[in-house]
Amino acid sequence: MSTTGAVRPPTPPRRPQPARSKHRAPLNPAEAERFLSGVLARAAEERRIAIVRFGVRPAPIDAITGAVRKGTSIAWCAPDEPPMVAMGTCATIALSGPDRFRQLEPARKALFSNLLMETHPSADHRAPRLFGGWSFARGGAEREPWEGFGDGRFFLPRWTYESGEQSGTLTAAVDLRDGWAGRSQLARTELKTFFEAMGRPERAHVAATGLRITHADPEPYATRIQNITRAIRSGELSKVVAARRAHVSADRDLDPWAVLRALRERYPGTWRFGLRFGAGTFIAATPERLFSKRARTIEADALAGSIATGTPDAEAKLHASAKDLREHTPVVDHILRRLEPLCDDLQTLGRPKIRRLPNMLHLHTRIRGQLRSNVDVASLVETLHPTPAVGGVPSEAATAWIAANEPHPRGWYCGPVGWVDADGDAEITVALRCGVVRGSSAWLWAGGGIVEGSEPTAEWNESALKLGPLLNAIGAV
Repeated sequence: MSTTGAVRPPTPPRRPQPARSKHRAPLNPAEAERFLSGVLARAAEERRIAIVRFGVRPAPIDAITGAVRKGTSIAWCAPDEPPMVAMGTCATIALSGPDRFRQLEPARKALFSNLLMETHPSADHRAPRLFGGWSFARGGAEREPWEGFGDGRFFLPRWTYESGEQSGTLTAAVDLRDGWAGRSQLARTELKTFFEAMGRPERAHVAATGLRITHADPEPYATRIQNITRAIRSGELSKVVAARRAHVSADRDLDPWAVLRALRERYPGTWRFGLRFGAGTFIAATPERLFSKRARTIEADALAGSIATGTPDAEAKLHASAKDLREHTPVVDHILRRLEPLCDDLQTLGRPKIRRLPNMLHLHTRIRGQLRSNVDVASLVETLHPTPAVGGVPSEAATAWIAANEPHPRGWYCGPVGWVDADGDAEITVALRCGVVRGSSAWLWAGGGIVEGSEPTAEWNESALKLGPLLNAIGAV
């Protein structure tokens, strides 16, 4: 594990300021610079990380992403929430090795132990967030296109813009623990650049040409499905999620933010993000949340079993499908069994319902619980990942089968990705319906749960449906 910046003895952060129901007008560039400079000066004197929030005039989220041409960044949009864009790196937490999940909590506490937080009356208070995640399995993100991602990585952005109907909010994070005044000047320069970007029209998207799609060979894929079902009949396994990869190439560089914009418009009920580390941008429109944590309340999703939206009587068929219930039930049981030791109260919120997406329907069960004291986000991720929705049953045997038999390491496909904040709250998704855009290429992943009764042709067609959103957003279909 490594973190940027020296870690000093913990200093209690200032008490968070209460949210305000009435805001002052958004700050203009001169007002914003004066407010930012004053906080940075105090943070440099006290050797702290400065977290500075203030209101700015609203700007289209696409104008902000259009200004993000390189460097670590994320565009994040959860269902029924305004989107946000975070860019630049104040601090990075790299996670690796067998305890890569557990490493997050001590690093998070150390990083957030020495903050100077100031929120201008033009904005609501919100705890600063780290964005990032983990690969599906250790060592699975070492080759193309995953350079720069690794086993796990989170970053505290230098700048975060949150979109709102009447105004936006800008948050700056500047590490002044060594008192280096040059960082203060850099922050003021970047602030001016940000305001300039807000005033520019959105850059027109130039569609890529000469798109070529290369799919996996169907025959080896069918053989893998047959081998899984044979192992299920022999009692070695109960379920394995089998994945395949497609590759898209173009005559010019693909624009990852344009791809994400298309996903945002077509799949509003999903968690959509574009996460850039190094030269690759990991893009997803995932229907599945691993969990959200707010104080001691946890909500988790069991999502498994699916059918094409256009199928006649699709909802009734999905509810009645014994095969899909064999996929869904182990996911619910896994989450309940793993969370029970960590919760004082835990319950499913009714029988499986239908989660409707434009191209697919899924069986969906919501689970809610009250966590026991001192249960942190890292412990929850380690406890729940991988669920049978992305790994299989038994979990260790299925994960071993995947590592031994899938031709391409999954990288961060099916991994836990999201945010965790200074208060210990979090929202972590399961990275599905996703791919990596890097230069003129894109690598896309899709899979499905293989249980007794699974047929290779049907599974191939289901994975093709799941590849559809990314292929369509790129313009390849």
